[in-house]
Amino acid sequence: LVLKPSTLSDCLNNINEIAAVMGVPERGIKLRATLKSRMDQVRCLTKTKQVRRVALLEWCDPIMTCGYWIPELISIAGGTSLHSPPPGGSTPTISFQNLLNSKPEVVIFALCGFGLTRAAAEIKSSWKEEWITAMKKETKGQMYIVDGNYLVNRSGPRVVESCEAISEALHPEIQGHFGHFGTDLLMSFDDAIALANEGKHTGSEKVRPEPFEETSSMEPTPFYTSPTTQNSNGNTSDTNESPAECARMQLKCLETGDINTAFAFNSVANQARWCGPERFRAVLNSHDVFQRLLNEAAEVGTCEERGGVATVIVSLPAFDGKDRVNLIW
Repeated sequence: LVLKPSTLSDCLNNINEIAAVMGVPERGIKLRATLKSRMDQVRCLTKTKQVRRVALLEWCDPIMTCGYWIPELISIAGGTSLHSPPPGGSTPTISFQNLLNSKPEVVIFALCGFGLTRAAAEIKSSWKEEWITAMKKETKGQMYIVDGNYLVNRSGPRVVESCEAISEALHPEIQGHFGHFGTDLLMSFDDAIALANEGKHTGSEKVRPEPFEETSSMEPTPFYTSPTTQNSNGNTSDTNESPAECARMQLKCLETGDINTAFAFNSVANQARWCGPERFRAVLNSHDVFQRLLNEAAEVGTCEERGGVATVIVSLPAFDGKDRVNLIW
């Protein structure tokens, strides 16, 4: 199942699509209704408040504003998104002077893939002091940093949390109403910078395992080649198994602790993303469901191939008080 959401409607439709593929369409319908209800609450809470001119920045150098579903979230939260394309459009890049000239009332930094303190450190190192001073003057100090890795840039159910957090940033009188402001998910610019200066690290444990110690003597991790099989002549050759069988082999390697071979089943892109087998193991260990793959036997179900992409249903049976979990491989 390949999902490429561009608008808020796409994000919500994807919930129904995923639920249908997993065989639980009623859960998708229920979740979507819950999320819509929460967004309606945000809309109701902010509809009588002044509409704020908002610059939500997905990157700081170069300066990139926001696109896709984010301007729609800003509208629901009671704001007008500056320098944004129509819903579904890609994120534009602008100069600092153009940003300043547009006279934003609120600036929200939501750096893609970065937690709150890492984003604060990045902004501090890339923005000139005079830029920060000028923007604080223009916005009367209404500058915020959010965890752009956990919120805003995620197209799943967290779009609702993102909408709630944005509303808290736009309207000081409701800060804390949804429980985001003042947490690791949303802080004032100065508080986030102060936290970064103290060397504090914030971010979801689900997506960010502890960093590995690295030294200058360490060699870069090579790409691991595909697992091989031995033919009757004793020579090795790349496996040419079906997607379902490849998933089954990788899962077996995970269960038995053969992390190197399991890592080799990943695409070159994901190998580059995870850097090496041990970091791959750390990522799995950082999430309670994925952690089960290292200790329990998973079941491989149906496989569907469409447009050159194969998806395999992988299940972890109910075990020792844990619920059954279905994953898309």
